[in-house]
Amino acid sequence: MLLEMDKTEVLHLLESPDALKAKVSETMEVLRNMQQQANSPSAQMGALSLNENLVS
Repeated sequence: MLLEMDKTEVLHLLESPDALKAKVSETMEVLRNMQQQANSPSAQMGALSLNENLVS
């Protein structure tokens, strides 16, 4: 997210600690949501290979 930002917006974040904190919080929330989705049972089932030995 931060890497895709316009240079003027990045400069604004560097000059404004509150804006930077807000952007970092937003980014962290997106990462948490992505992690939760990746850990969901449906995501784990989708990641299973048909060639895996599921029965011992």
